[in-house]
Amino acid sequence: PTIEKLQKDEDGTDYAATAVDVAVGDTIDYQVTVNVPDSAKVDITVTDTMFEGLTYDQTAGLTVKVGNTALTAGTDYVVGDATAKSWVLTIKPTTATKGNDVVITYTATVNTSSIGVTDASKKNSVQLDFSNFRQSDDVSYTTKASAIFKYDGATAYNADDVKKLSGVKFTLKEGDAEFKVTKGNDGYYYYDAAGSSEVVTDDNGMIIIRGLDGDKAYTLTETETNQGYNLLDAP
Repeated sequence: PTIEKLQKDEDGTDYAATAVDVAVGDTIDYQVTVNVPDSAKVDITVTDTMFEGLTYDQTAGLTVKVGNTALTAGTDYVVGDATAKSWVLTIKPTTATKGNDVVITYTATVNTSSIGVTDASKKNSVQLDFSNFRQSDDVSYTTKASAIFKYDGATAYNADDVKKLSGVKFTLKEGDAEFKVTKGNDGYYYYDAAGSSEVVTDDNGMIIIRGLDGDKAYTLTETETNQGYNLLDAP
């Protein structure tokens, strides 16, 4: 047997092996294809493991098909242990599976545990076990960080002389919609549906936002600044 893992870009319609840019809170659609040999006589076990920044959608679960036909749970396949971080599925050698591509689809959400991870490529892997044969495949996703530094432009721009402006407030948007965040214990801002779109410069004049989608455009509009300074004219 062979195994292949693909994923959709959130704005795409087709599955591919290429890495995708996503933000914390986004959902990724995954597809795992197992080619079952005609001669298969023993079970094929598929184990999918989420990266720490992903949460498997246990409520939606797995869809298992050959072509457009759904396979029969308990006969053609058995779903084993499943948690927020992994799932196991056993494919049985039946007339419905042998000689066919068994296609498994599911979704996972990029979660806030990404805040403890550098904004870089993160892999999600799947493993196939068949008798004493093992094969694996993986795909990856990427989140990005962005930062601004607010300072008095009339002062020298170096670490010793620059006047850093703290407490300056901005509204954060993704396109025309507010992008809500919360500030973590590390001082960075992260997506939070229950949070606020307001971000504020710290004592170093910095705002750092992590877990952003590199394919999307974000804007910061200044809403309140230090006494004696003018608001920026545009986002």
